[in-house]
Amino acid sequence: MNRRRVPIDLAYCLGFALIFAWHAPAQEPKPKTSKEIVHSLKELPDKVQDLELVGPDANKLAKYEPTGLRITLPAGYPKLRPAIGVASNVVVKGDFEITVNFQVLREPEPNEVAEFGTRLTLIVGQEAATQSCIKYSRAVRAKTGSEFLAYSSRWNADDGTHEKRSMPVLTQAKSGRLRLVRLDAELSFYAAEGAGDFELLRSYRFTADDLKTVRILANTDGPKASLDVRVSDLRILMGGQGNQALPAPPNPAAQQAQAVDQAPPVNRGWLVAVLLIGFVIVLIFAVAIGLGIYFRKRGSRSGKVQGEAIKP
Repeated sequence: MNRRRVPIDLAYCLGFALIFAWHAPAQEPKPKTSKEIVHSLKELPDKVQDLELVGPDANKLAKYEPTGLRITLPAGYPKLRPAIGVASNVVVKGDFEITVNFQVLREPEPNEVAEFGTRLTLIVGQEAATQSCIKYSRAVRAKTGSEFLAYSSRWNADDGTHEKRSMPVLTQAKSGRLRLVRLDAELSFYAAEGAGDFELLRSYRFTADDLKTVRILANTDGPKASLDVRVSDLRILMGGQGNQALPAPPNPAAQQAQAVDQAPPVNRGWLVAVLLIGFVIVLIFAVAIGLGIYFRKRGSRSGKVQGEAIKP
């Protein structure tokens, strides 16, 4: 075995190990266990599990049809009508993605509604003391007209108040999808008009607390206001990685509306330290071996010279 190759081979091995450690990505977290709940809303009432009709005269005003749940609220109610729709007792935990399809069959003009307006709303959580709530509506209001309305009420236990946020986005879409997404404590509102792609309307810090119940409700406001809508395919996904393929905001207005906390970059400082320490160790080892070989050769040559000098 060639002893002079030992330090060189060792240096190569350590060098390759350090290069591999430098380029190796950070260990990926294990995928979270996901739970998906899907309600087609296109079945007969006895086949639609875990959902119940809610509101006065819900059995008359809300009907399951082959194309979805149809909620028909006629004009003539003198003031704000109590909400009519369906409710689920599911508790939404952790990261989630909730999507519902909607279709507006008939809705009033802005001058036919009172201040609250006419709304079809996806509600997650309860708007009550010590509770947080999200409301995402396809609405018609007197001042703004037809719109998507993003609203949230976050319970702040520190001061015992609710932090409320609301933002309208004008739309003329009569059909589409509403989607709510929460990653950690970040809440995002997405909308897809017709068969189009999802567009981010707003995103901000909310709460990671559990949210009780998921509901789809309809309201009218004022004696001239009527509403005829259909909803289908309520999909609730909790956990998993399904939330991470959502599109980026497509317009500056949506970007300006965001208040998203950026995740810090991966810290590779420890890799730099390991690289430097490894390099120093290899250098010291190589120098020590080199000096040993040098002095051994020098001693051998000195012995030969002395032997030749005393040789008769």
